[in-house]
Amino acid sequence: MITTLYSERYTYLRNLEFEADGKLQFDHILPHLMAKVVVDSVWESGRPIDPEALMEDASFKGLLRMNIFVRGWMIKQYEGVERRIKALQGMIDKELAARE
Repeated sequence: MITTLYSERYTYLRNLEFEADGKLQFDHILPHLMAKVVVDSVWESGRPIDPEALMEDASFKGLLRMNIFVRGWMIKQYEGVERRIKALQGMIDKELAARE
């Protein structure tokens, strides 16, 4: 279980986070966002440059929908790993208690 968690799940999530998702964020989403939104504080706040045009920008709205989907999917991946880690912790605790 430990080997599977580290060698498979961790590697899979790391590759998703830093390769696939990171490239999506930095190569596609961030440039579009910076072209359309004045960021006041990174990751916290900003305001649209042209709110009316932004509301009509189907490409930008599609990009946001895709990003929201990917964010939700990534959260589910991490929650799955968290459940597996908690199960493993329980097994370790049980094994240690049996040895006492």
